[in-house]
Amino acid sequence: VCLVSSLLCAPPSHRLSTVSLFWLDFPKHRLCLRLSFFVGFFFLSFSCEMLTRMSTASLRARPSGRALFSSQSGVGLLSPVWSHLSQVVVERASGPYIYDAQGNEFTDFTCGIGVTNTGHCHPNVVKAIQDQAGKLIFGQINCMYSPPAIRLAEKLREIVPSHLDSFFYTNSGAEATEGAVKLVRSFTKRPNVIVFEGGFHGRTSLTMQLNASKTLYRAGFGPLPSGVF
Repeated sequence: VCLVSSLLCAPPSHRLSTVSLFWLDFPKHRLCLRLSFFVGFFFLSFSCEMLTRMSTASLRARPSGRALFSSQSGVGLLSPVWSHLSQVVVERASGPYIYDAQGNEFTDFTCGIGVTNTGHCHPNVVKAIQDQAGKLIFGQINCMYSPPAIRLAEKLREIVPSHLDSFFYTNSGAEATEGAVKLVRSFTKRPNVIVFEGGFHGRTSLTMQLNASKTLYRAGFGPLPSGVF
């Protein structure tokens, strides 16, 4: 609580030093801090595991379960590098539910890993996509300006802290992470980056090196970028 309060109250330029001072000046709290992180990660992992098992169980519990799994030969053309919770081929989706070609309904606990956090096919989202597709499908940001990108920046400016006055759009979390590392190295002129144990940041070359959740993510892909601790 002390650390979080200090971070919230400290100016942005002092937040890293706040963490350092807390760590150096209060050694007796290190064990508590480590235990807090451990307990938090444990419950998060436990919750994710239970949701996964519930979702998997719902797939296996249906009498017609075997018919739900894809027998289409085209599935074999997709790279096996991604693991799959199931082999269900989704025909359509609405809200928290997905449906296969046989009309079987499943509750989607994954939420598109955070992408569909308003539910599948929310009417407002669908309409916005349809309207934009009729005007401009893609406008390369370093070649032209598009009104949606400008409007989003204006909306973000209204809700973020006042010192954040410039926005950079990326395609993925890994790209955003790499952009953040480039920015901080360019600004501070310091080459090294410290990562937290248990973190996952992506599967690109740099973000694999930043990962500290599983060695599997970077095993066999070296040499990876240096300066990560």
